Amino acid sequence: RLPGTTARIIRNVPRFQRKGEVRVSMERFLIGIIEDFPEEVKGLVITPASDHMFTVREDNKDILLEESRARFFHHSVAQLLFSSMRCRKDTQTAVAFLTTRVRNPDEDDWKKLYRLLQ
Repeated sequence: RLPGTTARIIRNVPRFQRKGEVRVSMERFLIGIIEDFPEEVKGLVITPASDHMFTVREDNKDILLEESRARFFHHSVAQLLFSSMRCRKDTQTAVAFLTTRVRNPDEDDWKKLYRLLQ
């Protein structure tokens, strides 16, 4: 590639600055996670996790996510896990908790994921 050109690889955009140098931006990857979310993500928050992040209802059977939303939850958390290790270190604690919830996510977990995307 020529210096100053870009190529697109799975929403990560490498930029060839100088000969022998490549910089990778994950901005498009993160925007894609938010755009793919089935609800419109509105608002901004100061921290990725709220005070009740680690609170789990013991009797959550009534509020478990249906299969399609549960699969989407799992997929989104996996993408966020990747990004938390590469560029969004501030989300690691919240993402680590959500990874423990991917087997049987409930409505509360969905709200926590939404908060993380804000």
